[in-house]
Amino acid sequence: MYHKGVALYNQGKLDEAVKVINESIGLNYHWADNWNEILINDTINMLNYAISANPNNTSAWINKGDALHKQGKYDDAIKAYDEAIRLDPKNTSVWFAKAHVFLGHGQIRNATEVYNEASAP
Repeated sequence: MYHKGVALYNQGKLDEAVKVINESIGLNYHWADNWNEILINDTINMLNYAISANPNNTSAWINKGDALHKQGKYDDAIKAYDEAIRLDPKNTSVWFAKAHVFLGHGQIRNATEVYNEASAP
């Protein structure tokens, strides 16, 4: 049933895919993690495409950082956030997202530095 959901998703039939995947999750909970991973990978691929089309798309860089963080790719997430900061240094949400990555991994000093940079005039 899970594979049917993936096939529907690949065909662009998102509503049907979600319904089938939800049913498969109800039958077997470990599929939820697999489905989540597929969606995150597809999201990153779409964001990479958006960034290649417009490297100055701050939102795409932030969303890519968020997706990479969810995958546990912390260094890559920081790089994506750094690019978003380079493009829009006054966007406080990206500064806090970057600090959150550091905080989540016990890097208090790095997080503090990011917070200080974010609040600098």
